[in-house]
Amino acid sequence: MIAAAAATVVTLLSAAAALVTLLAYLYSLRRAERSAARDEALALAELRRQMVIELQRRIGELEAELARTRRRETRRRRAR
Repeated sequence: MIAAAAATVVTLLSAAAALVTLLAYLYSLRRAERSAARDEALALAELRRQMVIELQRRIGELEAELARTRRRETRRRRAR
């Protein structure tokens, strides 16, 4: 009788340990997914930052080119 009860207790404890292990594994997966999502968001934010810097630089170049073209056109019209 005691052996049967001990076997039942051991089985229950083993099942509980397996369940706790499974839950810990699922929790760690969830945390890893969150961490990966956070890393991806940070990488995308850095990419956006670099794109904004590049676009601002290009806009500056285009504005300078436009100003030169306008000055050249104004001088050309005055020379007529």
